[in-house]
Amino acid sequence: MIEGRPARGRTFFYLSLICTIYSFLIFSCGLDTVSFLTTPPINAVQFSSRAASFSPPPFPDPSYDGIDYFYRIYSIQADAELDKAKFETLQNNSSSVIGDVIETVLLNTGSNGLSYKRIGIFKNLSISTASPILNEIDTIDPEIVELAFATNELQRLDSSATVLNNFYRNTYSGLRLFSSGAPSIEDDDLEYNEADDNMNQFYIQVYVASYGLDFSIIKALYSKAVFLGVFEIVYD
Repeated sequence: MIEGRPARGRTFFYLSLICTIYSFLIFSCGLDTVSFLTTPPINAVQFSSRAASFSPPPFPDPSYDGIDYFYRIYSIQADAELDKAKFETLQNNSSSVIGDVIETVLLNTGSNGLSYKRIGIFKNLSISTASPILNEIDTIDPEIVELAFATNELQRLDSSATVLNNFYRNTYSGLRLFSSGAPSIEDDDLEYNEADDNMNQFYIQVYVASYGLDFSIIKALYSKAVFLGVFEIVYD
C-alpha cells in the first residue's frame, strides 16, 4: 500500500456504510409513504331519521378489506351539523391526502379533532372494535343501517331487511348496545351541549369508508369518508 493513500477496501467499506445509513434514514424517518384507497362506498342515502343505505364500492382497490363505520352522539342536532361542515371542508381540501383526515380529524381526540369512534361490531361470537364489516367484493347489493323503532338498536341489514349485525357504542367503559340506556354527560362518545333541555333525545351521526391494510408499512388505509346520516334516538 502506498503511504498516505487509503486502502481501496477500507474506502469501499465506508462508502457502503454511508449508503446504508442514508437509506435507513430515508425509509424509516424521512419521506412518508402515501397510501390510501381510491374507491369509497357509493349511493349513500338517508331515507328517514332512523334509516339509511349505501353500497360497497363496485370496483374496490386490491387492498380493500371491507367497510368501517364511525359515529358520534350529539345532544343537539345543530352541533352534529357544525362538525359535519368542518370535517367535509377539511376532507375536500385539495391538499388533504385521501383517507388521512379520518385519523387526523375524525378519530382524533385532540383539540383539533372531532373524537368520533369506530362502531363496535358483534362478529364471530366475539365483540370487536378493530375489525370492519367485511363485504363480498363481487357484490354491490345495498346495505341498510337502521335504528329499530321497537328496540332502539342500531343495526346493519342486507337488502332483504335481514339483520346481519347489531352495532355497539364504543366508550371508555367498554362496548354496549345503543338500546342499553341514554348516554351520560361523562361518556366519551357524546358531544354534550349545556343548552340541551331534553336529555332523552339524541342524534347519532355516522360516516362510512372503505378500509384496508398496507402490510408493507403496517398502516390502516381508508378511502374518503362518506356521510351516511344522522339517526334520531329517543329514550323513555
